[in-house]
Amino acid sequence: MSVNPRVIKTIELLDDAITNKLTISAVQRKFSVGNTYLRDACDRDIHKLLRSNQITKEEYDDIIDKYSNVKKYYKEVCQFVKKEEVNIKKSNDVVKDNIQDVKYDATLDDKYDSRSVGEAVRGEEEIVDNNGVKIKKISYYKYKILIRDSNPLEGTLTRDEMDMICRQYSNLDGGNLTMKNVSRSFQHLTNRDLQRILRAFNITKNSVPVAPHILEEKSVEDISQCILKNKEDLVLKKVQQDRGQYSEKRYNDILLELNQKNNTLKYFEKLIDKYFKNTNITTLPNSINTNKDFKHNEIGYVFFGDNHYGKKYDDTILGRGYNKEIAHERMMQISNDTIKYIKDTNKKKIVLCCLGDILECVMEDGMHAGHTYEMDLFKENQIFYAIDSMKTAVLNILEKTDVDIDFYIIGGNHDRIGIKRDDDKGRTASKIVSGFLKRILEATTNRIDVNIPEQNITKISEKNVVLLFHHGDSKLAGKNPSELVSLYGEPRCYTVILQGHWHNVNVSEHNNCLSIKVPSVASSDNFTLGELGCNSLAGYLIGEVPTYGYGFNFNKITLY
Repeated sequence: MSVNPRVIKTIELLDDAITNKLTISAVQRKFSVGNTYLRDACDRDIHKLLRSNQITKEEYDDIIDKYSNVKKYYKEVCQFVKKEEVNIKKSNDVVKDNIQDVKYDATLDDKYDSRSVGEAVRGEEEIVDNNGVKIKKISYYKYKILIRDSNPLEGTLTRDEMDMICRQYSNLDGGNLTMKNVSRSFQHLTNRDLQRILRAFNITKNSVPVAPHILEEKSVEDISQCILKNKEDLVLKKVQQDRGQYSEKRYNDILLELNQKNNTLKYFEKLIDKYFKNTNITTLPNSINTNKDFKHNEIGYVFFGDNHYGKKYDDTILGRGYNKEIAHERMMQISNDTIKYIKDTNKKKIVLCCLGDILECVMEDGMHAGHTYEMDLFKENQIFYAIDSMKTAVLNILEKTDVDIDFYIIGGNHDRIGIKRDDDKGRTASKIVSGFLKRILEATTNRIDVNIPEQNITKISEKNVVLLFHHGDSKLAGKNPSELVSLYGEPRCYTVILQGHWHNVNVSEHNNCLSIKVPSVASSDNFTLGELGCNSLAGYLIGEVPTYGYGFNFNKITLY
């Protein structure tokens, strides 16, 4: 059985679709994958896997057979749907009436009798209208809608109800609500009934947003004030609705965020249990001294990064290809070189700095199309392998020297977990790796301190030198060195800025500042050459603050 997660996921979707008789689109929605997931996997990706011998011919045939069955069912469903559409068109009058309920237009209704009545009923009380003429005051409104082949629709509307209809329905400084929304204020009337009533009273969207009795009883100035007051009320009501919608959206966003955090915590717990279940942690003898003060020439720095555990390719530009075994070999070379450096220079303390991109990608479908074909480790197996490799390298230094170690681990853009690339700005996968290493290494000896920077940037001050290091892909990379010195530097100190990400060596010196791009542990490939413009050999840096003066001395060590 293939271990490629893309193949496993594809088979899982196809099996579920066959078992539950789901169409392609339905099963893709169920598993929250893209609209072309199965088509891309079965029409394109598995052919590549077969050619590269990553799946067997039996597995290939099995997937194609299942995919054919799902497509066959999909066609049957489509034919059934088309047949049902024809049946609906030939359905009885009840179905037609239901359809008309949705799209009903009173002005086009042949059953509506033009003799229908909508009139204002006047009482005994007299008033003087705007023209100075005495008239009877309108008490209420009466309607009788004649409908052929049906009983008449009869009823009354109060003065307030008529005013509400005119205010809400009119688009001339009124609410401009749809008929469906207006009908919600009249529970005893359907949408169709209310449209017939408005036709009887000759109320349209272009009608004045006040009832007829208000036009008779109030002056022009009073009516203008009424319209403005109505508009103000509608604005306030809209603000209230929007505020309620915003609060509801914010509430749902918070719930979603909490659920995501809970799911992340559960994922961490499962990973920890799964790792420690099969791992035996040994204990090394503790150093007799802790928290010692070291002279600056007793401290050495080792900068490495872009290990990309899980990445695999053969067509390298320079040097060797790359895979998980080569990644570990190079990590052990860094460890053994560091041991020699410690003994040759009599260092008492080593600062190890991992500059990010520990992993290739633990996201299920990778960071780009076809990414999983470029890996030999997937998902949490990349995490476990990285932990074991880096743990072995650091323990090797502790066992063969008596130095103290400060270990700083920064996350890179490849150290993310999520469905999309921008789901995880905290580079959670790197924090999982560094969290494991902190728990494991600090349990073995008190000669090591594992540091996990929260903001993926670290600052170390030594003597009159400030070392500032980050991965190199964030907004910090867009700032020039002088800006970073202003933000993070210290007065009368020389600033050394180090970053990974670019897979090459590049050094530039500025006023009171040195900027260094650190090479990658991973080999150069077509992407780093074509997209990043880099073709440096794999390597890392060893350096130290000079005994006299200020600055930073360093060497680039090439990895085999």
